Amino acid sequence: DGCREGVGDAVFADGSRYSGQWKDDLQDGEGTFTSAEGDRYVAQWHRGFREGMWVHGKRHGAGSGFVANGESFVGQWENNHVALNGQGKLTLADGTVHVYAN
Repeated sequence: DGCREGVGDAVFADGSRYSGQWKDDLQDGEGTFTSAEGDRYVAQWHRGFREGMWVHGKRHGAGSGFVANGESFVGQWENNHVALNGQGKLTLADGTVHVYAN
């Protein structure tokens, strides 16, 4: 029927990509979304949407993000930004690691 099913990759018109699990032609299960700029978001997906804590379409709560320049953050987010007053681990492109345990 032409629907994506199982593990696979897709490249979208804006240059972004998704690599991971599909069900009924929708992202469903573990997968990685990479923006056209190279930023990555690793997440669990359900029927085409990222699972996790979101408020008004922005990351909020526990999650992880990876930037094209090599920086990454795993921990608490607020309003789509790293919550530096929460818990998490920020790794800078030069390898410097900051651990937050507030």
